[in-house]
Amino acid sequence: QVSPSAAVTAQLGSLPGTSQISVDSSPSDQLLGPGVGYRSGTGGVYTGYQDASQGVGGEQSIYAESATDGRVTVTVVVLSPAGTAPDKSPVAQVADDVINSVRWS
Repeated sequence: QVSPSAAVTAQLGSLPGTSQISVDSSPSDQLLGPGVGYRSGTGGVYTGYQDASQGVGGEQSIYAESATDGRVTVTVVVLSPAGTAPDKSPVAQVADDVINSVRWS
């Protein structure tokens, strides 16, 4: 029973192998109407870096969304290699399909 925004923060803080997470403020990378299972919620797009044995590795795009029905909070976090929008869109589309498949009862 945690708020969607607290759930997103907790999930981002516990991502294994990813560090230096920050908000992606690029207008082309924003979530429009974040939510889970067609229930409005909160979320955003972030950037982070893969941990590597020699320090910081490759840049990652991170999509995070969360919603609640007052009893259960569902949070979804998806990581994708950073790059131009066409490189990220297949991952974002699959994630959107999974997020929309959640059924609240």
